[in-house]
Amino acid sequence: ISLRVTGALTIPQITSISTASQGVEIAWNSVAAATRYTVYRSLDPSGGFSPLAETTATSYVDDQPGPRAFYRVTASN
Repeated sequence: ISLRVTGALTIPQITSISTASQGVEIAWNSVAAATRYTVYRSLDPSGGFSPLAETTATSYVDDQPGPRAFYRVTASN
């Protein structure tokens, strides 16, 4: 068994949130060494974020955003 420990990945910065034909598109910058991103959504900006989706892309379309939603993205490898 081989295990390689690396430093923590940086937090992706959301670069845009825009209306898309299917909902709301969230886009963020890529993070070196990241192999996937997890998008989180909350109805409260101060907490209660729940995982919404996991993707290898640097954008995601939330097709059920509700009237007011807040987003966070994390990177992992």
